[in-house]
Amino acid sequence: MFTKPVLIFCSLTFVISWGIFLIGYALGAFENAIGFRITAFAFMWGPALSALICARIFDKGRMVDVLGITPIFNKWIAVAWGVPIILCLASVGFSVLSPDVHLVPIRDSLEPMFASADKPMPKYIGVLMVVSALTIGAAINGVLLISEELGWRGYLWSKIIGFGFWKTALFTGIIWGFWHAPLIYMGHNYPGMPIAGIFLMVILTTLMSPIIGYIRLRNGSVWAASLFHGTVNAVAALSILPLSVQTFPWNGMVGIGGFAVLAIGCVWVYFAHKKSQLPL
Repeated sequence: MFTKPVLIFCSLTFVISWGIFLIGYALGAFENAIGFRITAFAFMWGPALSALICARIFDKGRMVDVLGITPIFNKWIAVAWGVPIILCLASVGFSVLSPDVHLVPIRDSLEPMFASADKPMPKYIGVLMVVSALTIGAAINGVLLISEELGWRGYLWSKIIGFGFWKTALFTGIIWGFWHAPLIYMGHNYPGMPIAGIFLMVILTTLMSPIIGYIRLRNGSVWAASLFHGTVNAVAALSILPLSVQTFPWNGMVGIGGFAVLAIGCVWVYFAHKKSQLPL
């Protein structure tokens, strides 16, 4: 598994992304929300750039195949969009099982933000957010997240899937999670938890990796993984806004509820993959 192309890809991904983070940090980009977003956007292209470089060096002549970038339109594209929505809803359901958490209108959660900006809140803001996240948000993020997936479920996947599905999912999930470390340290996903949040992120990505990997396997291209990843990012906020408590461990998809749902999803993958009789 730890072949030269794999080691160089992983090393280069961290060097590029973490290097972008350090440059942004030195320039003070994290002192405001806009700077954070710009730096994070540049950061996330590390896996794709590394994949393209390594494919060019080690797989010249078969780059399209090794990156998995030929779109394949089958039912698993729809699954890649639908499963994150189910996971999001289920994470809310698991969260409200706690006696300390109950459902609140999305409008109530957004009111302080609009009040601080001194702007009127649209009447149907909750409906608008849900519809836009499920459509425009999922579509745009589904394309943009090729920046990550070209590396994780594109190049890296092609290089290690021969060692087995579950080994591939575990290795990718751990690397994927720790790659986020600089952004997590700065407050992304787990505000106020700079160190613990890194390990929580690794748990999240490791639990998500078999699900997104299985969808990628059944679709046959990296685009299904990108759509899945993009839809998760688009709807993740929707799993937090309806909750009366919105900090860890009750922060929707990235909290305990999300971990529980993803664990169940991994069980589903195990039996579905076994039934498919595809190589483990």
